[in-house]
Amino acid sequence: MKIKQTFLSIFLSIFLFHLCYIINAQSNLTMGIVKAVHDGDSYKIQTVKFDTTKIIKPNGDTIVAVTQTTAVEWFRLVHVDCPEVISNYITANQECGVEIGDSCRLLLKGKPVRIQRFGKDVYGRPLIRLYLVDGSDWNLELLKRGWAWYIPGPLDSATRETYKKIRDKARKNKRGLWVSVRPIAPSVWRQTHKRVR
Repeated sequence: MKIKQTFLSIFLSIFLFHLCYIINAQSNLTMGIVKAVHDGDSYKIQTVKFDTTKIIKPNGDTIVAVTQTTAVEWFRLVHVDCPEVISNYITANQECGVEIGDSCRLLLKGKPVRIQRFGKDVYGRPLIRLYLVDGSDWNLELLKRGWAWYIPGPLDSATRETYKKIRDKARKNKRGLWVSVRPIAPSVWRQTHKRVR
């Protein structure tokens, strides 16, 4: 079992290293693997960072040493708010919350992703824009599927407008949570179903 885990770890490291070069990740993007999904807008991701150091040997040969650092932390998607599920802060599941969380888990858990950071939320989680390996914007995809509300945030005005238009199209076509006659925004749900501590 130990050999299998070591092999898997080495394989994953090599895969992610090559993936970094294949997609030519910019300095503000970080590679990672989705480890867990809470409610559709909160993801536990193992991030991987590769650093290279140029070493010149006394005989003049040059070696490039590659070091890898990993970290696992919870991230919050920027500009989207998915229906809530029971947690340390919420007492009841919101309509569609479990289904959307399960769908995101099924689609992304164990998959490689890229993240772009935008500060932190009120709970101290880094706010991110999540990209799939094919380059697609997962935050936008959640809005397109009708799995999230649009909320204001730090992205540029053109991106914010695109997000709003996609949300409006999903609402008009009654996709996802918009099939409900009167969907309740997660921000309202959090206030009315807050866990007393």
